[in-house]
Amino acid sequence: MKSQVIDYTKEDFSQSGKTYDLVFDTVGKSSFSGCLRSLKKNGIYLRAVHMDLSSIFRGLWTSMTSSQKVIGGIAIECQKDLIFLKELIEAGKIKSVIDRRYPLLQTTSAHKYVEQGHKRGSVVVTVEHNDCYSAASTGEIDHSSSPSKNDRPPRTQITSLHRKVTHPKPAQ
Repeated sequence: MKSQVIDYTKEDFSQSGKTYDLVFDTVGKSSFSGCLRSLKKNGIYLRAVHMDLSSIFRGLWTSMTSSQKVIGGIAIECQKDLIFLKELIEAGKIKSVIDRRYPLLQTTSAHKYVEQGHKRGSVVVTVEHNDCYSAASTGEIDHSSSPSKNDRPPRTQITSLHRKVTHPKPAQ
């Protein structure tokens, strides 16, 4: 099988009319429908990023009613698998790719960066010992970019801090 890497920022493969045995979406910027249209009969759409509820149901329906398969979703943690991954990392066979790091108080900036859709690795929010208490007590967590109930949640791989963080104050 010949493989081809397509830069989604330069080309929309789903508009070319070509079909593929496998579409491996590592970024999540291509439309679900476009990816399915680009599959050959018996093709596989592998989505390695967050799938919303609608995409999960569409993927199940497609897999049950056609020859095409949609694979993606939530991985189930298993201690044996985690130990195996730990050993691979320790042996240097797997390396994590960290694009950027942000301190807890810049979580809003981290979300904005991820939502642009051009990250090239993980975005890490670092938490120092007193960050949570400090941010909650001083009100320094910026909630201005929090989605309203009617907005779609942001597509991020960062733990959301949109809830009010409260901690009891230490006894004096």
